[in-house]
Parts: sequence; C-alpha cells; structure tokens
Amino acid sequence: MSKIEQKYNEGLCRIESGIFFTTDQFHRIYFDSKRGYYPGNLEALSSLVTENGEDWWFTTIAQEEVRKGEFVAIVGGGSYEGEGFVALKKGTNLQWIMHLESSEVFTEVEIKKDVVIAYANSFPHKNTLTVPIDSPKDFTFVEQ
Repeated sequence: MSKIEQKYNEGLCRIESGIFFTTDQFHRIYFDSKRGYYPGNLEALSSLVTENGEDWWFTTIAQEEVRKGEFVAIVGGGSYEGEGFVALKKGTNLQWIMHLESSEVFTEVEIKKDVVIAYANSFPHKNTLTVPIDSPKDFTFVEQ
C-alpha cells in the first residue's frame, strides 16, 4: 500500500497544495493572479518529504460523500481553516486526493459524466472545483 493511501486511510493528507496519487507521486498546485491555480510536473512524494519533512500531514474532515457507479467522491476540509480537499475512490481503492491550502472547505460534491465537481460555499467565498476523473491535473477552479 502506498504512503498516500495509508495516510488517507488514517484520515490524513499532505498539507501542501497538490494532487496526490496512490503511486506516491503528486503534482504541486501553484497559484498566480494571471493563471489562477495550475499544476506542476509529476514528482515523487519523497521530494516533499525531503523539503518539508515527514510530519506535514493534516487531519481530513469529510463533509459529504457521493457515489456514482463504481466511483465515490469525498470532500471536506482539514484541521486548519481555509483549506479543502477532494478525494476519489474507485470501489474501496483511493485513486487520488487533491488538497488546496486556500480554497475554503468543500461542503458539497457531485459526479457528472467524467468529472467531479466540488463546491466551497463558505461566506464570503463561493468556489467551484471541477476535476476530470481520469486526468485530475486538468482541473479548473473558479472563485466567485
């Protein structure tokens, strides 16, 4: 079992903004005012551990879970204010988990066709994250 999946099963996720896979690889998620949120290159999880240490995990607090066919999407927040996560499982197996340090807590989720759509509606924010199931690095994040 991968470190990402092991920690997720313990109710934990890496604290950095990123898309984490059960291969113990991840895409960092960056932000700039022109591009918004965007993914970096695929990297080994060990690079984050080297940079920030092994202890950089936060407690996930699920807000909603939705099932469609063989997929289960879970959304919520963490043990710090102003962050949110989206996780996708196929059956009982974690596929990926995305954490955004400054999205606000995701409180609602739906699966439509081949995307997971998560909503963070914590006043004064109204954010929508749309994540393709098979290509989460192609996500879009809209702040209203």
